[in-house]
Amino acid sequence: MSRSWRWISGSLSVQHAVENWYTKPLNVEPQVQLLRESPHRRTARLNHEGSALLIKHFRCGSHRRSRREQIKAAFGMHAGQRESRQNKAFSLSALPVAEMIGEAKTPDRDFILVFRWIEALTLREILQRQGPNAETALMAVAETIRRMHDAGLGHGDLHADNILVPDSAPRLIDLHRSRKSHRGSRFQARDLGLLDYSLCELGISPSERISVLKRCLGEENHPASPDHPPSLRAVFRQAERIRSRLTRRRLQRGERPIDGPHWDVSE
Repeated sequence: MSRSWRWISGSLSVQHAVENWYTKPLNVEPQVQLLRESPHRRTARLNHEGSALLIKHFRCGSHRRSRREQIKAAFGMHAGQRESRQNKAFSLSALPVAEMIGEAKTPDRDFILVFRWIEALTLREILQRQGPNAETALMAVAETIRRMHDAGLGHGDLHADNILVPDSAPRLIDLHRSRKSHRGSRFQARDLGLLDYSLCELGISPSERISVLKRCLGEENHPASPDHPPSLRAVFRQAERIRSRLTRRRLQRGERPIDGPHWDVSE
């Protein structure tokens, strides 16, 4: 007996559009734009009824290691399940995330999440353009991160590509690695260490990074000095560990490591 789609949420028009997209893997229709594809998932933009949808397809049953992925799913730990769960947790905490308008399990046991498309630049794109609003965007992002940690949540993959900055408020995206956290925990330090590494990669100065991190920690009124508060020191230690690990990966790929005076927060 063949399996059918199992929709948890989503209007009939959204269900029809997504199922039609799913059956055409080459995405030859002009209203579809494939954004990213990997063995674990693919992401696409789909124009639908005058607006746009973001579709995330998490491979579980169709993954080449489907047995392992289905074991994860049996315990509710598959990436698609985690992202759905955490998106709802962030929304309940009044944190700005993408609006999820559809959720389904496909006939081959994959997971589908459907979001309203957000027309906005990522934090990376804003900082690379070095426009007049870059500093304002950074501080707005820092305030959102502070609220997230105060709500007892952590992101898990907090870098400049996973933060959208529309006119309304920054939005945190790609939440499949997020989890419950606690203020001052190692998970929070890892979040901010990843953010600091990402900002350093974009050439943000040490003084600007310290200001952003202090806003994230709620300590922006403390004077910057080599003797940082313990929580800030923990962030820099975490960022240094991330830098060391990613530097090895860069060298393996033949890329230049991130280095230079803009990294040193003691300057």
